[in-house]
Amino acid sequence: MTRVIPIRRVALAGAALLGAILVVTLAVLSNNGLGAPGGGSSPAALEQPIAPALRYALDSLPNGLRYYVCAHASSAERTELRLVVDAGSMQESLDQRGLAHAVEHMVFRGTRTFPHGAIDRYFDAIGMRLGDDVNATTSLDDTQYRMSVPTERAGALDTALGMLASIANEVSFDSADARREAGVLFEEWRSSRDADTRVVDARNSLLYSGTAYAERPVVGDTGVLRRFDLRAMRSYYETWYRPELMAVVVVGDFDADEVEAMVKRHFAPVVGHGFRRSRPTRPVAIASRPMRASVVADAEAQTSWISLWHLTSRDRYITRADYRVAAIAWLWRKILGGRLEDDALDAASPLAFVDVDHRVMARNLTADVVSVTAMKGQTLPALDVTVAEINELANGGPTATELEQHVRGIVRRARDQAQDGDRNAALAAEFTDHFLTGNAVFTSRIAYELARDILPTITVGDIRRFARTRAADSGNVVVIAATSDDTAAMLPPDAVAARVRSAHGKRRLQSREALDVTRLLATKPTSGRIVAERAIPDVHAYEWTLSNGMRVLVKPTSFTFDEIRLRAVARGGASLASDEAYASAYLADAIIQETGVGGIPAPRLRRWLGATSIAISPTVTDEAISLDGTTAPGDVEAFFQLLQLYLTSPRRDTVAFRRYQARMASVAQDRGRDPDAVFRDSVIAAFAGGNPRAMRSGAPFYRKARLDDALDFWTRRTSNGAGLTVAIVGDFTLARMRPLVERYLASIPRGVSEPQPVRRPATVAGGVHLDVTSGIVDRARTAIGFSAPFELSNKTLNALTLVREVVARTLRERLRDEMGGTYEVDVALDIDDTPLPRYTMRIEFESAPSRVDALAAVAIDELKALHRSGPTAAQFSGAREARVRDFDGRIEDNAYWVAELTFHALHDWPLAGIAAHRHEIESMSLGDVRQACATYIPGGSYVRLTMRPDPRSRSSAARR
Repeated sequence: MTRVIPIRRVALAGAALLGAILVVTLAVLSNNGLGAPGGGSSPAALEQPIAPALRYALDSLPNGLRYYVCAHASSAERTELRLVVDAGSMQESLDQRGLAHAVEHMVFRGTRTFPHGAIDRYFDAIGMRLGDDVNATTSLDDTQYRMSVPTERAGALDTALGMLASIANEVSFDSADARREAGVLFEEWRSSRDADTRVVDARNSLLYSGTAYAERPVVGDTGVLRRFDLRAMRSYYETWYRPELMAVVVVGDFDADEVEAMVKRHFAPVVGHGFRRSRPTRPVAIASRPMRASVVADAEAQTSWISLWHLTSRDRYITRADYRVAAIAWLWRKILGGRLEDDALDAASPLAFVDVDHRVMARNLTADVVSVTAMKGQTLPALDVTVAEINELANGGPTATELEQHVRGIVRRARDQAQDGDRNAALAAEFTDHFLTGNAVFTSRIAYELARDILPTITVGDIRRFARTRAADSGNVVVIAATSDDTAAMLPPDAVAARVRSAHGKRRLQSREALDVTRLLATKPTSGRIVAERAIPDVHAYEWTLSNGMRVLVKPTSFTFDEIRLRAVARGGASLASDEAYASAYLADAIIQETGVGGIPAPRLRRWLGATSIAISPTVTDEAISLDGTTAPGDVEAFFQLLQLYLTSPRRDTVAFRRYQARMASVAQDRGRDPDAVFRDSVIAAFAGGNPRAMRSGAPFYRKARLDDALDFWTRRTSNGAGLTVAIVGDFTLARMRPLVERYLASIPRGVSEPQPVRRPATVAGGVHLDVTSGIVDRARTAIGFSAPFELSNKTLNALTLVREVVARTLRERLRDEMGGTYEVDVALDIDDTPLPRYTMRIEFESAPSRVDALAAVAIDELKALHRSGPTAAQFSGAREARVRDFDGRIEDNAYWVAELTFHALHDWPLAGIAAHRHEIESMSLGDVRQACATYIPGGSYVRLTMRPDPRSRSSAARR
C-alpha cells in the first residue's frame, strides 16, 4: 500500500550535500510571513527529526524497486524523471574498470523495446535536447538517468516512463551500435586529457589512497575501453541493474494517482537477471591519518595553486542537531573564505584568487577544501598565508561582527529561496539523495524555518571549536599544483608537510566594521520628474519618460515574491573607445567592481551586500554598457542609492586598481602553455581577422588598462540620463516605484550624446584554413564557421536561432552518433548588432588527430547540404519544438522580461511584440527554415581552424 510521506528539503540537490545545501538554506530572525520562530535549540528539540513540509508518495513494488511521486507545480511545462541505480564504478570487477560508464552510454543506443537509437530519436522529435533535457551520469557509487519531459505533450510522460523501464530491464548491447558508441566513449575520455585532469588524477590517488575508491575511477582503464567488451558490459548490467537496487522519481504538475499508476504499470514487470550478489559497502577509515602532501608539476599548467583537503566521513542528516552541526561548518567556510578574499585584495598578497568549499568525494567521503591560486612565483608564500589564516581562525575564532554579517546574509538568501519555492529538478535531486543515503528530504521552506530557529544559537565559541578541528596540521591532505617553471614550489612531500606544521605567519588584521546602510549617499539627490507615461497593455507594462530624457519601463509582477529586477542599458560600448583606451573601456566593469563606488571600498561593499538582498553587476561589451541588479522590496531604497553611486560615482582607488591589474596579469601570464587557451585565442583571432581588439585574454591586455581612462569611459555614458534605458520588473506597486525613479533616476544629468565612429573587430571571409600546433596529448580540435551582415529583426533572429538548432542536431547525429568521431559538437551563434548587425556561427569539436580532417570534411559537406536543401521534415520539427520549449516558464520570469524589455526598447521594436515570441516560433514552417538555411549558411567556403598536438612535446608532463 502506498505510504504518503511528508517531506523536508533544502533548495539544492542533496547530491551536492551540505555545503551546497546550506548556501540557500541558512537563515535567521526575520519572519515575514514564513512562520514564527519556534525555539528549537534545547537538547530535546535538537534531537527531533526534521519536520515535514509537503507530501509525496513513496512505496516499493513487489520486485523491490522504490518510487517517489510528487505532484508539484513549480513548472507547469516540465516533469522531472529520474531512474537511479545504486551501483557505479565501485561495483566493477578489475576487468570491468570503466564499463559502468560504458553501460550508461549503451543504454541510449538501444533496448529491446526501443532499438537502435529510438530513445534519442523520440526525444529529438519532441524538442528535447540530449545533454540538457536527457542525460545520465555515472559516479563511483551510483548511476542516474535524468529526463525533463514536456508535461503538456500528450503521451510524453507515459512514453518516457516506458523508456526508463526498458533501460532498467532490457538493454540490447547490439554489436553494431557498440562499434559507434565505443568511439564516442573514447572521445569523451580524450576530451578530458588536460593539465587539470592530470593534476586531479594525481591528487585523487593521494586522497583515495588506502581505500577501495583508489582502484575504481569512473573513467576506468583505457585498455578496457578500447576492447569495449559487450559480454563484460552485459555481465555488469545483469549483476547490478536489479529492481531492488533502483528507484524511480517523478516530480511535476500532474495528477499524482494517474502517474503512480503509470509507474506501477511500467516498472512492476522489471525483474532481476538471476545474479544476486550483495552490494558491498565501502567504509573509509580516515580519523587517524597523518598529514600527507603532494607536489604535481605540469607543462601545460597556466598557474600554480594550493589546496588543503580535510577529509571526513560523510554523515547522515536527519535531525535538527545534524542541521546545527552542518550550519556551524558552513559558517566556518564562509568566514574563512571572506578573510582569504580580503587577503587577496591586499597590495602585497601572494594570493590571486581563493575558494573555500565542501566537496562530496564519494558515498562515504566528503572534504572541506581551501584552495588558493598563487601570484606568479609566490606559491610557497601563498601557502604560508593560507595556513596562517586557517590557524588564526582556529586559535582566535571569528569576531562577533563577522559572524553576525555572514548569518544575516545567509538568512536573506534562504528567506528569498523559501519565498521563491522549490524547483522540480531540485526536489527530484533530493528524492534521489534520500534513496541513496537515507538523508532527510528538505524543502526550502523547512530549511528556512530550521535556520531561523537554530542559527541564533550558534556562537563565536561554536565556530572556534569547529575551526580547531580544521587547523592546517589536523590531518589535511595538501596538494601543490605548479607550473613547470615554478621550481621553488617543487619541495619533497615531507618538506611541504613540515612547512605547514611550522607556519605561524601573522596575517594583517583588517577592519570588519559594518557599513552604515543609511549613509550610502551623503545627501539625497533632488528629484526630477516623470514627464510622460503610457500603458502597454499587451505586456502589462508601463513606459515613463523622465525629465532628463531617460526611458523607464516598469512591469509589476507576482511571479516571484519579494523580488525586484532592474537593468539599465546605454548603447555604445567599448567599441566607441580609441585603440589606446580600448582595454580601459572594456575592463571598466571589472575595475569598478574592484575599486568600489562613492566613498565605499570594494571589500566593505562586498561584506555589506552579503548581508542584504541587493546585488548589482556592471557589464561592458563592445555594443553597450549595462547595470543589472536585484533586490527585495525591503531594501529597495538602499538599492536605488547604490544604483546611483554606480551610475555617477565610481571610486578612484589606485591601490585597488593596481592590485586587480596585477592579479589578472599574473594568472594570464602563462596562458600560452594551455592548449585549450591557445585554441580559444586562435579561434578568436581567426574570426576577427587578427584585429588586436579581439585579443582580450592575455596579460598585455590587462597591463594596457588605465584607471582614469576606465572611469572616464564609464561615467561619460552612465551620467548621461538621456542615453539610458531602464527596465524594472517584479514585486512592487507603481505608487511605491514612482518616487524612487523620480529621485534616483530622474536626478541623473541629461548629458550630451557622443557621435563617434564605431570601431569594431574585422571579420574574415570564407576560405581561410589555419593550422595551429599546441599540446602534449593526442587530441585535436576543430573550429568551422561563417559570418555575414544581416538585417536585424525579430523574424531574422528567430530564423537564425532555428538554423543554429538544425546545424547542431545535424552535426551531432552525423559526427557523433553515426561516425563515433567526437563526444560533443558545440554550435554557437553570436549576434553583433552595433552599428551594422552581423551574425557569426561557429562549430567546434574535438577528435583524434588521425580523424580531424575527415570529420571536418564531413561537417562542411553537411553544412553545404543544409544550404542547398535545408533540414528534413523530422529535423525541422525537432528543432522547432526545442525552440518552443525554450519559452517554458519564461513568461513568468522577471529576468526574462527585464532582458526583453530593454532589448526591444534599444532596437525600437514594439514592446507588445514580446508577448508573441512563442507563437512566432510555432508558426514558422519547414519552408521558412529551408529558406533561412539557404540565406544564412554559405554554400561555398568557410573559416576553418585546426589545432593538432605539438609533435615535439613529450607524451606526458605530469610528475610528482
